[in-house]
Amino acid sequence: MAMKVGRDYFEIEAELKKRVEGDIRFDKYSRLLYSTDASIYQIEPIGVVVPRHKQDVQAVLDIANRLGVSVLSRGGGTSLAGPRPWAIRLSWIFSSICRMF
Repeated sequence: MAMKVGRDYFEIEAELKKRVEGDIRFDKYSRLLYSTDASIYQIEPIGVVVPRHKQDVQAVLDIANRLGVSVLSRGGGTSLAGPRPWAIRLSWIFSSICRMF
């Protein structure tokens, strides 16, 4: 089932909080902070997830797929292409997963 753009952020955040152990940031400040990158665009994301481990990443992808929401990796070399509108940002910058590799 495809998600409508007007869907409530709180519903998405609640679903993520049930399965993700990492940081889940849906507050206005975090969304504004992650709305810019190295491109000329400024698009506010649905929210930001900083995964703690591989299972967090899988949970985000499962939930996003079920709800029809896009996921954009931040810190994965995507910044020059411009952000994807209305997406959950997966931030690798402060994630402990980066230290695993």
